[in-house]
Amino acid sequence: AVVSTQSTGTSTKGMAAMTMDSFADSVDTYVPIESEDFPELARRIMKKLRKYEADEGYHQFVRDLIPELCKEMTSEEIKKISNPMTNLSHEKARLEKEAKKKARLHQEDLSRCE
Repeated sequence: AVVSTQSTGTSTKGMAAMTMDSFADSVDTYVPIESEDFPELARRIMKKLRKYEADEGYHQFVRDLIPELCKEMTSEEIKKISNPMTNLSHEKARLEKEAKKKARLHQEDLSRCE
């Protein structure tokens, strides 16, 4: 892979991903070069975005971002992304249902004790 560095304008070929300044763990400075570098990029992006999970617009941001990121992918690649999302949705629904059931049973137990 070839990447032009912003600081020197030179090309780098066949090197590991590089950090372009002193912010060693920042997504803003990380340049993936090889396919093996993208998990690190993903980790850095998640680290940055998780700060905003509680913000009001975060969920809409994610709903808008994912389709935009996938627009140029093939339908097969999109399926590879959507299948884990569907599985995650089913797992979350199951856990939420269990939590509601436990809360209801706990409330019933408390009511019996009174």
